[in-house]
Amino acid sequence: MASWSALLGALLVHRTNASPSTVLAPYDPAAVIQPYNVAERRYRFANAGNITMRQAAASGIASSLSTVMWDAGYVLARHLDGLAGRPGGLLDQASVVELGAGLGLPSIVAALGGASTVVATDGDAKCLPLLAANAERAGASLSAHALAWVDAAAGQAVELLNGGRRFDVVLAADVVYAGNAGAWRALLKVLRVLAAPGAAILLAQTIRLGDSHVAFFRLARSRGFEVETLPPAPGAEPEDGDALAGKVRIYRLSVPPAAECLGGAASGSRADT
Repeated sequence: MASWSALLGALLVHRTNASPSTVLAPYDPAAVIQPYNVAERRYRFANAGNITMRQAAASGIASSLSTVMWDAGYVLARHLDGLAGRPGGLLDQASVVELGAGLGLPSIVAALGGASTVVATDGDAKCLPLLAANAERAGASLSAHALAWVDAAAGQAVELLNGGRRFDVVLAADVVYAGNAGAWRALLKVLRVLAAPGAAILLAQTIRLGDSHVAFFRLARSRGFEVETLPPAPGAEPEDGDALAGKVRIYRLSVPPAAECLGGAASGSRADT
């Protein structure tokens, strides 16, 4: 079995903007992995304020991808923070669910940004205590649940997570990579089941070597989803010299019409994404 460092290093490899061809960004492995080996990471948001996320250091008590902070989660949270506090906007009194939440930063920012119901889920239950503790520390009201992307879980998810009502907003960050291609169909089914008609489905994706995200979105389109790349939300633009600029992109998926035939919440479209 691959070591934690080897697996983490593989996930950190990404495309650069230096050349139209695919290149590897040279890096010092110890320096790259260092942020995942600290107990806390601190973030500052215009609306949500300062948030400290505790994580299980990669070399410490856990060897799980779900118990450390990933860049795509921060970028998605920053995007949501730029949309917070707008009457009638994306988060205003919205029901929100996050898939593959890990430590739950996007869910925390959504809860602080005006959402009425926030449910953070992950297939790895070992991250949930950390997620709940981070939310409590930030003053965010949300619930955390284990959710595996399998057909049985998808069929029961709405009833278990939100009392039979589907969600206005579905979030996910870095849930697509080459190593989990076998789970993509199950993920798309869960998206169909959880998203209300007109829901905003926002996926933040790190652009890595191998273009796994391209294959995923090709599959999504073949299943009837529409996919668009979003610009940064107003007020959420990266600072000058932001190392994440161009590395993480946010996509919006539209629910296929077939999904709207399923029973569930009668929610209107939220165009402000």
